[in-house]
Amino acid sequence: MLTKRLDDALNAQHVTFSTLERTNEEKKKLLEEASSSQSELVELDAEVASAKLLVENESLEEKLENTKTEFIANFHNTDAYSNFSNYLASVGQQNFLNAI
Repeated sequence: MLTKRLDDALNAQHVTFSTLERTNEEKKKLLEEASSSQSELVELDAEVASAKLLVENESLEEKLENTKTEFIANFHNTDAYSNFSNYLASVGQQNFLNAI
């Protein structure tokens, strides 16, 4: 009777040990998957940040171009431009303004 109880206890421990081994293997797999997923997330975050910078850069370039155009348009309506234009015309260099 004692032998049977010892055998049952050993079998129960063996089952418990096997279950723990399986659980540990499953945990290892899950950790590997999580690590892989984390790496993918870091890569995706970097790609998103890069895309945002590209969009922001394009927007800034467009704003700069608009500012240049606006500045030139406003400058042509100033007394300074008119005076400069008259001066260039008086010295025969009116083509210089066409380049501006």
